Amino acid sequence: MSDRADKDGPAKPEDEFRRLGPLWQGVLVLGMAIALFLSAYQVFNLGRYTGYVPIENQYYYAVVAVLLPLAYIVFPISGRPGWDRLAWYDVVLFLASFGVFAFLAVSADRIVEEGWEFSAPDTMQWTGLAACLLALEATRRAGGLVVTAIIVLFAIYPLFAGSLPGVLEGSSESLGDTAAFYALSTEALIGIPIRAFAGLVL
Repeated sequence: MSDRADKDGPAKPEDEFRRLGPLWQGVLVLGMAIALFLSAYQVFNLGRYTGYVPIENQYYYAVVAVLLPLAYIVFPISGRPGWDRLAWYDVVLFLASFGVFAFLAVSADRIVEEGWEFSAPDTMQWTGLAACLLALEATRRAGGLVVTAIIVLFAIYPLFAGSLPGVLEGSSESLGDTAAFYALSTEALIGIPIRAFAGLVL
């Protein structure tokens, strides 16, 4: 056992979280406040007073756009000593995840009206792929590599379904179509867990 381990003792759960400065603590509080406002707006149907009622998936995308980026601020890229400092790539991922899911929120009406979850244009396929990768990295940071590996194992099934034997055989889909379905439908990124969290817990 190393001198550091002897001195510091076993790792504590709080060591998995990054210690934030005042600026990023403020961002964290602001993000939570916005998420609570969005929840109140939806639950209490405040749109009848403002004249704007978001469709359901637009609300879910907005909640994800506000909360998912915080994972890149709260959780470091690695739990190893020396990696807990907020780096430039954490800020880039924070901004990228907000931008991608905010774009999906803005595009929510067209996603539903034009059925993009089954037939998405190239732009939305690339956006969907970016959303999936950002969500996976946030999951890895928050939940660990094992959880992420299990998700990836099931997520790539459509890519190889046509080559699998017996009852596992299915219709293979392209990477773009698969990513678009995961990001644009209500069966994956904004599936039951997110809907339950945004509709009941939050």
